[in-house]
Amino acid sequence: MGDRNIDALNKAFGDAVARLSGEVSAQAAAAWDNAKDKRVLAGRLLSTGSNVWSRGAELAMAYFRLRMALEFGYTVPSVFIAPSNQPKWYQLGDLVAEFESVARVPAGVTIVGARRISVSLLKAGAVSLRDKRARDVQLITDRFEDSLASVEAGDEDKVRSLFAGTMEHLAAAGYRQLITDVVPRSGRYSGWARVSRTGKPCAWCAMLISRGPVYHNEATATTRRSRGIGKGGATLSEADNGHPHCQCYVVPVKSRAEWLVGDLFSQGRQFQSEWVKGMSLKDWRKQYYQIRAKQWRDKLA
Repeated sequence: MGDRNIDALNKAFGDAVARLSGEVSAQAAAAWDNAKDKRVLAGRLLSTGSNVWSRGAELAMAYFRLRMALEFGYTVPSVFIAPSNQPKWYQLGDLVAEFESVARVPAGVTIVGARRISVSLLKAGAVSLRDKRARDVQLITDRFEDSLASVEAGDEDKVRSLFAGTMEHLAAAGYRQLITDVVPRSGRYSGWARVSRTGKPCAWCAMLISRGPVYHNEATATTRRSRGIGKGGATLSEADNGHPHCQCYVVPVKSRAEWLVGDLFSQGRQFQSEWVKGMSLKDWRKQYYQIRAKQWRDKLA
């Protein structure tokens, strides 16, 4: 395995995240435009949201299985395949095909010769993925309904955007939750790190990206801690770490050293260097947009 393959796969995963986000957003917007009774459509968010969340999780599962195979020569079983139907080994090409089938983008990896990949067991999870999905979908649905209350009556464009963005949030929660679920159970990665696909994250997401590698233990693997590298703070679902139209994703990291040198994490290191100890989130947000505004102006100049 070479780093080039991992870099290419990480990029492909980011591209697939963008494709899925755009797809679910467009589908939601079209459904909103064509709905005779938009209140009924919004009321179905809880049921349709589960499917969107699962699409995100399935994408992340295919990515993670291929990533493990490339790095370690074996992989983990898919949570989307019944144990009785789970193969005991794969050819590496099978996992590439699995990823490309779900992602609908090229994996970009180079395979030399036939490589047989064994399947290792995942440790049991403290909370089932199904329960995490139900929790995330309920949380995001509640947030959608709360946000509707703040929208001015008759502002259909804003409600339409909010509905489409909520679908993107559901997909994002699915792929982020899957990674944070299987990383500690695989036993091979020290944690995960958040990445912005667009390169222009909001201040909240930038703060999360600045934390670097995050990993506590299996019981808290899907929770957020306050700012700082894996230390302290409140426990919240990975769904809390997003917002409508959010396209940030997370990738596994083997060590903090990987995060300190990897090109994929250069933005996170920049954000971390800008953080001042003891800074409040309000102060961070103000400073963040002041710095970014100047950078974006300079690029346009």
